[in-house]
Amino acid sequence: AKGNTQEELANHLNISIKAISKWERGEGFPDISLLPAIAAYYSKSVDELLGCSEIEKAKKIEWYVSKYNKNGNNGKIEENIHLMKTALKEFPNDLTLLFNLCHALFFVDKPEYLDECIAVGDEVLSRSTNDEQRFGTIQTLVYACNAKKDIAKAKEYADKLPHLYCSKDIVLESVLEGDELRKLAQGNIGWHIGMIDLSVS
Repeated sequence: AKGNTQEELANHLNISIKAISKWERGEGFPDISLLPAIAAYYSKSVDELLGCSEIEKAKKIEWYVSKYNKNGNNGKIEENIHLMKTALKEFPNDLTLLFNLCHALFFVDKPEYLDECIAVGDEVLSRSTNDEQRFGTIQTLVYACNAKKDIAKAKEYADKLPHLYCSKDIVLESVLEGDELRKLAQGNIGWHIGMIDLSVS
């Protein structure tokens, strides 16, 4: 990002270019005494060089998600919208937080939130490569469009989901054995009964 060369950094640190080349190839690490100079050269902290800021970021996001889940269990969905919007000001590119906001906006069950829910969901879909996250978002978007009486759009989103027979729980029945298979099959039977009840009704 700085646009410097190995030679420029080597001159700044008064070491050989070979040493820096090794670091870039992952064949070695800088001597600990060089870290402050490297950090200063790149206008970073030593913590950032060592990845400590990423650990702190992950802990803070984990705290937001934990609070979100606790609020959800206590029916505080409206509070979750505020919580996720606050979290996204701090971590604007985090897809988990966007994913949670999308769900919270739908589950408050207020028509004025539906357009925002769809816009947030579309942003998740445009950036996420996590299938579970994408499918959960699509499910919410189908429900949100249906609530808006936009059946054509709901169908368009639904068509992006896999067929029932391609689901993890169905496919794993041909892979697992013993108690693990028994538990999965029992769970699947429960889901099937629920789906039959929904389809019949």
